[in-house]
Amino acid sequence: MENEVSLRQAIELLLRDKSRVIFFVDDEARVYASFSEGDALRALLAGLDLEMGVQAALHAAPFTLQNSATEDEIRMHFRELHHTAIPIVSSDGKLEKVIAYDELL
Repeated sequence: MENEVSLRQAIELLLRDKSRVIFFVDDEARVYASFSEGDALRALLAGLDLEMGVQAALHAAPFTLQNSATEDEIRMHFRELHHTAIPIVSSDGKLEKVIAYDELL
């Protein structure tokens, strides 16, 4: 997907998502990158062209949690990492869902 999405389009998607992060998955639904507000700001400060593909601004290998994580463990990671959303993956690494911080409040 990142080859088809411009930096501008990715930023527009971020603005529509309350967690302000987008996760990218491969053909087998494995999370391989993320794009957050911080990534967008760094790209803009570096002078990247808004019409170029978003791949230059992606964060590779984002943090994920296994689907066996308890709600307390998920809360602990949110507190420690200050993330707005965490992808939950199966034992074989496939994305099952994304949990936003405000869902746990």
